[in-house]
Amino acid sequence: MTAERADPAPLAMPPSVPPGMRLELSRARLLPGAQQETDRWMDMLHERYDECLDTLSAERMAFEATFRHTDTDGTEWL
Repeated sequence: MTAERADPAPLAMPPSVPPGMRLELSRARLLPGAQQETDRWMDMLHERYDECLDTLSAERMAFEATFRHTDTDGTEWL
C-alpha cells in the first residue's frame, strides 16, 4: 500500500504572478564533497545560458532560477 500525500492548499499569489501560473520552491542539501561538482554545474549553466533557455518551453516553464545558499552552520543548499 502506498501513502498518498495531499498537496497543501495553494497560497494566494501576488498581482505580479499571472493567473494560472504555478510557483514551486524547493531546496536540496549538497552532499559532503559535492561542492566542486556543484561549482562545475553552476558554471556550465552560466556559460551555456542560451541553451538552458531553450529547454524551458519543453519543460513547460516560464522561468527557472537556481540559487546556492550556505547556512551559518556551513550546510550548503541549492
